[in-house]
Amino acid sequence: MSKPLSRRVFLSHTGAVAIGAAWTPPLPAQSTRPADRPFGAGERVGVGLIGCGRRGWQLLDLLLRQDDVDIPVVCDVDSERVALAAQRVEQAGRRKPEATVDFLKVLDRSDVHAVVVATPDHWHAVQHIYACAAGKDIYVESPVGHNVIEGAAMVQATRKYFRVVQVGMQHRSAAWFGDAVQQVRAGKLGKIAETRTWNFVKAKPVPPSDDGQPPASLDYDKWVGPASMRPYNRGRGHGLFYNWWEYGGGLLTRCNVHYQDLIHWAMRVNGPASVTAVGGNQGLGDFRETPDTMEAVFEYDTQLLPRPGRFMHVYSLRLSNGHAVWAPPVPAHNSSFDAASSMHTGALFHGEDATLLVDELGLAVFPTALRQDKPIDTRPTDNTGPPFDVLTMAHIQDFVNCVRTRGEPRAPIEAGHYAAAACHLANIAYRTGHRVYCKLAMQACFTDSTLQAVDTQATEMLRRAAYREPYGPPRV
Repeated sequence: MSKPLSRRVFLSHTGAVAIGAAWTPPLPAQSTRPADRPFGAGERVGVGLIGCGRRGWQLLDLLLRQDDVDIPVVCDVDSERVALAAQRVEQAGRRKPEATVDFLKVLDRSDVHAVVVATPDHWHAVQHIYACAAGKDIYVESPVGHNVIEGAAMVQATRKYFRVVQVGMQHRSAAWFGDAVQQVRAGKLGKIAETRTWNFVKAKPVPPSDDGQPPASLDYDKWVGPASMRPYNRGRGHGLFYNWWEYGGGLLTRCNVHYQDLIHWAMRVNGPASVTAVGGNQGLGDFRETPDTMEAVFEYDTQLLPRPGRFMHVYSLRLSNGHAVWAPPVPAHNSSFDAASSMHTGALFHGEDATLLVDELGLAVFPTALRQDKPIDTRPTDNTGPPFDVLTMAHIQDFVNCVRTRGEPRAPIEAGHYAAAACHLANIAYRTGHRVYCKLAMQACFTDSTLQAVDTQATEMLRRAAYREPYGPPRV
């Protein structure tokens, strides 16, 4: 349920976040509508779509099912994609929206009250912060920020401008994920020593491709945006950007960020005490830069559960084989991905009294081996859980409702930042080969648990080394 966004909540959030990077001045607020006035009963919410790729198209279709939402403008740096998105709105019986390649034109419009940011990861922070300064509410796809410092800046901008922000972590709108959280928090599993999340898939290798000329429809300079300019290569472009460090963080930030948030939510933690990660591109040996195989081990301290203490979280990534063989068994397929790829993903909470499994299909509780109780499994036996868009629709409805009422959405910006930051830290540990100790509020990494010796190499990777003008960085 949505909560009012009080000044006390605002102050408690902003007190924990500081920005250490230099950022250029923000845009002035452009909206002519009073920023914090709730909508009237018959007033429609104007939503601008920024990013018309696969995920943007999915979100657009769901927005078109909302009777109280108008879509006056759509935006993408690919003119073909944005034209198709505008056509899709018109085909749904709505007024054809403006189509633009410049997201600033979306923010200039007084009939846009909120924006959906569904662009590649390296654009999220810039567009989010400019939208906050322009007085717009935001539905931003995960991960929050390309790096840790960007995520912190997004938090600060959200609270500075009193914006309603929903992070696209739609599992927070699924009742059974909430049930899993409540069981963990109530101590029903006993003391939890270990949690686990994973992404396993039998993926097709990304074939090597040569640098070349971008498609005529693509404004490649705007696509690269704040990242370093490199020659165009279709193997780094649409749909594959997250496999490259300049633009994303691989499957760890693309997929695991959702379940990392679940671990944080259930165990009542914000960030790990340390992270270690190993792996490589050794299963597929393909064109990607990020690993196709990885094991990351996080150490957390939780003091807010009935049985507080330290626990270990393990994340596993494997793209060359989709099978998970540990007990309890996971479903053969996951409904959020193509079933033919045999995607396995989920979370396990290993307590002294029971193990809880939760995934896109539901949850199951398995007593320990010393007990003979019958397992409690609420997942459907036919492996056909709720359609993925059902969860996202509920998440979008929550966002639109919060825009109307000025409430706080189910997946607030802080939750998205903390989940993404943990995944970024694991990537840093992998890339440096170091065990990384970190306290997010200090915006530094360390070589020891006492946080006395700064790990310079890891600390530098908390932020992007340089931003290309004029695309960033913005200032909070």
